[in-house]
Amino acid sequence: MTAAAVAYTPQEWSNSQLFPGMIPWQQEAWNFRRTLGEFNQAIDWQSRAMSRVRLGAAEVVPGADEPEMLTEGPASELMEMFCGGPPGHSAFLKAITPQLLVPGEGWLIAERYDAMTPLAAADWGVYSTDCVNALGGVFQVRVGPGTWRYLLPDNLPMRIYEPDPQWPWLATSNAEAAVPIMRRIFLIDSRIVAMMVSRLAMNGLLLIPQEGTFSVPDQYQQAPDPFVAMLIDIASKNIANPGQASAGIPIPVRFTADLIEKWKILKADDPLDEWLLKEREDELGRLGDTLGIARERVSGGMPYMGASAGSNVDGPNILTTNDWNVVALDRFEALGLVPFNINPHYRETDPVMAPFSETRDDRIREYHVVNANPVLGLEEGSWVVAEDGAVTAHGAARVKLFRRGADPAWIEPGARVPVD
Repeated sequence: MTAAAVAYTPQEWSNSQLFPGMIPWQQEAWNFRRTLGEFNQAIDWQSRAMSRVRLGAAEVVPGADEPEMLTEGPASELMEMFCGGPPGHSAFLKAITPQLLVPGEGWLIAERYDAMTPLAAADWGVYSTDCVNALGGVFQVRVGPGTWRYLLPDNLPMRIYEPDPQWPWLATSNAEAAVPIMRRIFLIDSRIVAMMVSRLAMNGLLLIPQEGTFSVPDQYQQAPDPFVAMLIDIASKNIANPGQASAGIPIPVRFTADLIEKWKILKADDPLDEWLLKEREDELGRLGDTLGIARERVSGGMPYMGASAGSNVDGPNILTTNDWNVVALDRFEALGLVPFNINPHYRETDPVMAPFSETRDDRIREYHVVNANPVLGLEEGSWVVAEDGAVTAHGAARVKLFRRGADPAWIEPGARVPVD
């Protein structure tokens, strides 16, 4: 993910010809962010993934494959102050990612109310373009509906955005090309909802024999057909409140035995169109391809393969790694592709460990004090495959299954791993 950062004066930003504010596709993308679950999940997943990135200062070395990280000097010191240091880096990346993935732009503002306040102690905030304005030569930020707060002169906002290749002063994102796809998904969803609602409104015809007479409560006696009026009233209340107890039990009716076979109900056979469901699935695949977000493509059926740390991130969290939390992470959620955690490079004993050192088994046992999901310890040379709800062990080594409240169990290659 790349972006440009530019500082503007209030006079420059108030030029509506260059910066017209949110343009239609951006507003539509924000609306889909709120209403289309798959799009919302994709953006949220990417935001949480970016929150684990750590920022640092580096210097480009001619001829080298990678920049050289700097641990001292002005650039390194500035990066330590940026957003208050590593914990602030995580919060910044999590907040700016939706801005870059949805409208393609956002604002970073560091506010200091006293010039003597260190930059690291400033109030750093990320804002959408809808929440930044320039009026009377002064920047403002929106802090509520119709409520704006002026910024002090030295609190210069920074616009972070992906430049449009045709009009580089405007922002773009993959969501711009995805908006037509999301419109089609919305139309398909609307059709599916309409079909489901029509089933509730017209759930068949009830044929009642004319020669039957039924007792009904007094409040229905004035209706042209008191019994039918009672059925419609009860059914409509149950449709409006399908969770109540009466919606789950039949309506009791007392009548003579010879009329039982004369009662009939006719239902129109109108199943959900399979084409609609397939078309929606296809559109979701196109959406994932257009957004370029791995989780969406995984949800659409694309296989995921992770080794070492790549296997740590496919479970509910990353709390069973072999690493120390030396960068002060405060968020540990992972992709959640499978319901179990993995401890890669597992060793039951390690000859290089000092006597009485904490073993992997000890650490996983401590994990299960506060977490209930299974953990798989993978010896070098082993792997597991999760497919169609089943998990199987593979390779030339074993897999050790840890479950809360149970003794660990070794799983041999080729065997199914009971993680459910």
